[in-house]
Amino acid sequence: MKLFKMTMLSFLFAITACSDVTEMRQNTGEMKDTTREMNDKLSKMNEKVTTLNGQIENLNDEIVGLGGQVRDLNKNISVMSSNMFSLKDISSFTYYDLRAGNAVMGRNEFFKSLDSAKNLEGKVTMAADYMLSFEFQLWKGKLEDTLAKRDELFSEGIQEFFQSIKLYVEPKDISKMNISPTSMDNKRENVYALAAVLHMLNYDQQLRSQSSDWQPISMLGLIEQGLQQKGALAAGTTNVAAMPHYQQTVLDNEQAAIYLLQLRLNVLSALVLSRVSNIRSAGLLTKIKMRFFQWQPNLGEQNGSQLASTESFLNLARETRKFLVTIGVTPRLSANIKGVFEKMDLKPELIVSTSQNSKDLAQNHFVESLGKFQKEIGGIQ
Repeated sequence: MKLFKMTMLSFLFAITACSDVTEMRQNTGEMKDTTREMNDKLSKMNEKVTTLNGQIENLNDEIVGLGGQVRDLNKNISVMSSNMFSLKDISSFTYYDLRAGNAVMGRNEFFKSLDSAKNLEGKVTMAADYMLSFEFQLWKGKLEDTLAKRDELFSEGIQEFFQSIKLYVEPKDISKMNISPTSMDNKRENVYALAAVLHMLNYDQQLRSQSSDWQPISMLGLIEQGLQQKGALAAGTTNVAAMPHYQQTVLDNEQAAIYLLQLRLNVLSALVLSRVSNIRSAGLLTKIKMRFFQWQPNLGEQNGSQLASTESFLNLARETRKFLVTIGVTPRLSANIKGVFEKMDLKPELIVSTSQNSKDLAQNHFVESLGKFQKEIGGIQ
């Protein structure tokens, strides 16, 4: 009985073992299949990694090549930058050369037109254009237009101007102070026109000065600055070496400069008379009467704007007289012009006291200025 039980147990163990071995074999086969699949996947993955490595190597090569291109590009940019600076310099030089050349050509043309103009009005227009075309009037205050450059342009302009007026002003005119503005001689009328417009300012200069810390200046301003230095030299507050060259040039031409200002006072005064009377077209008898007997200015034919323009001439004459006094020079007015002004009858009814009309207001202001000028010329020789 015991033997039977042991036999049965052995049989059961054998069956169970066989079953386990079969299952193990099945499991081993499945593991082989799984391993094979994994090996295939690893192989494919290795291929992809190899391909990726190749791509990375190519990308590195491209990056190295790109680095070289960047270096070349930087070199090209550097060359272009250098060329741009050169182009800027060339453009700058071209502008300043053209400006200087055009200014000279313009002055030459205006000077010729001044000489060929047939009447004083035409000469005044050409003289004004001549004054506006000096290169210092075109100075910009930017880039190469430094303050030192401006002083150079002042010097060039003032030297040219004094040389130019020698064509029209005889030494005897200066020594004898021939300041009468009544001559009909062409050369004399040329210098009358030049003296009258010494104050002209180029609009470009005025416009640019509004946003800068420098002041616009005319040929008149340069002359006045130079003449003012005589007093400073005498007082010992400056010396010739410390003066800008253009001011030295003015003092080198001191007598001619003063003569121009005296002539300017007379020409501007004559222009005022011509606008408030018919003195230019009047006969000799009428002129004599105006010189020795009272006469009334004709203000009714001018509108408000014209009266203001006429007053501007009068104010310029008054400013010139005042400047001459400040530098210790006695203003001189032609005897005939002085006499005509003194005999001008500024009767009270010329003042329209209650009117607010623009024309009447301009007339009132002008009459007041005429009265002041009459008093001011009382001490003029």
